[in-house]
Amino acid sequence: SYLSSDDTIRQAIERMSASGYTALPILARDGSYCGTLSEGDLLSGVLRNPGGCSKEAVGICQSPGLV
Repeated sequence: SYLSSDDTIRQAIERMSASGYTALPILARDGSYCGTLSEGDLLSGVLRNPGGCSKEAVGICQSPGLV
């Protein structure tokens, strides 16, 4: 299982939950590896922006600080 860089945070949580993994690789549209998103990353994002991140894209390829 993996995430696409344009998946939403909600999609990331759902995919992580369904897969049973606590971290998933993020791939760009061309299939190149962008980074990894963990449950801790998701929790940090929710704590920084409560109630407002379900529609945001994972966007890790554009945000290198999250890798």
